[in-house]
Amino acid sequence: MNSTTISKSSIFKRMFISFVLMLSVVFGFVACGTNVGFDDGPASTDVVIGNGTASVSYGDYVYYVNGYQSYSDVADTNVYGNVTYSAVYRTKLVNGKVVENEKELDEDGNEVFDKTQGIQNTGILVSKVCGFESTKLYIFDGYLYYTTPGNQVARDGTIENDHIDFCRIKIDGHSRGEKLFTSDSTLTDISFYMYQYAGKAYLIVKDGTTLKIAECTKTTFNLNILNSDDYSIASIAPTRYTRSDDTVSSIDNSVYFVYTNSDITTGNVLAKYDLSTKKVTNLSERGTGTYTLLGSVGGRLYYNKQLLTSPGTSGAYLYYNTLNGETFDTTEKQLSSVAYTASNIYLYNSDKIGAYINNGSNVYRFDSDGTKTQIITGNATIVAQKGNYLFYTLDNTLYRLDVATSGATAESLLSLASANAVTNTLSVVSPTKVFYLKEYTNSSRTSYYMHMLDTSIQTDDGNYDHFIGVLEEKDYVEDDKESD
Repeated sequence: MNSTTISKSSIFKRMFISFVLMLSVVFGFVACGTNVGFDDGPASTDVVIGNGTASVSYGDYVYYVNGYQSYSDVADTNVYGNVTYSAVYRTKLVNGKVVENEKELDEDGNEVFDKTQGIQNTGILVSKVCGFESTKLYIFDGYLYYTTPGNQVARDGTIENDHIDFCRIKIDGHSRGEKLFTSDSTLTDISFYMYQYAGKAYLIVKDGTTLKIAECTKTTFNLNILNSDDYSIASIAPTRYTRSDDTVSSIDNSVYFVYTNSDITTGNVLAKYDLSTKKVTNLSERGTGTYTLLGSVGGRLYYNKQLLTSPGTSGAYLYYNTLNGETFDTTEKQLSSVAYTASNIYLYNSDKIGAYINNGSNVYRFDSDGTKTQIITGNATIVAQKGNYLFYTLDNTLYRLDVATSGATAESLLSLASANAVTNTLSVVSPTKVFYLKEYTNSSRTSYYMHMLDTSIQTDDGNYDHFIGVLEEKDYVEDDKESD
């Protein structure tokens, strides 16, 4: 496995390289510590891009996880104020680039280690482990929302790092961080997303089989929990709003979910929770099908559905629904007549394009009119679509394909094998910019640090690819210890 050795002479050159029964609780915030804070920052009119990734840009400022570590390695170290490596940092870019400091040399001409000397305009915002398996960052109304492994102590004395703390902090860092709540389930049984609707930020969490809907403003936080006896949640429908200037669809005035309970003997029910009235309405009829929600994208709700009226003859086919008719059934449209695994379906926000689907061998585009077109040869994984560009991984390489140009050739952007990048934290934030966590190694350990790749900036070596963050001293070695 390829990796990068960090040395004194190469570090800067190479690293910069139910009506509804529910529980409605108003929580007091739990302090997570204080920061020194920043005296500058983005303008309120600047656009946020990259929400829901490991690196969010707000004007000239980038908020990102500095490093990565598994929750299972955290133990009792996730104490606010003690974490630097996998914490959240902020860096100000100048003309889209990281600004390096001049190297400091000792009297013998050797470079002096100083974790702040690498790049300018950089400081810590959240001193907790934020780079881990469930990393997602969001910025709404001057707050950074983040996740971190839990540090609650169970009755047997073990620390529950496999749970998730959902938190937020003001982006200027001058106020205390706030823990909103801790998951009841372990992170492998949790899915969540955030978006803003009607001036409020909503955090939607499938916590095991429980649906939690957190309503956040600058001054308040309300957590609504659906009664788990009435609603055992099978799936939720994440939205895909990654920019603050995205136009939010009217159908996203509700949160969509699939549930079962003791009264449902076959299949399940697709329902919605109205964010304004806080009431639940069933969309599908009981006993008609088994649903798996995929997402709410482009004013359409997508789901796999297997009909129960003809068992054995119908697969779990892909459907979408605009929900703008008199009934749920009248606006439902079937996109595929073949069953596809939900994880192989990537939804796209377009009037024409419905979804990209990997059938196990190739990737096809399914248009909303039912047209099917092969666009990628090979078992590729779709990462994101930004503008006209589709980003995907294939054979340990990140590619970008201009899907608006007929016959376009995919462009190789990044060798994931040589970078040993943490693929689940690949953050495509715009048609030209990708953030990724790259592996580095020395004699003591393997570490991962954030890099920024920007195709709109060209260097002698090609696309601009630069380390962004703060180096830990234990990841820094003397020249004579360097190995190839």
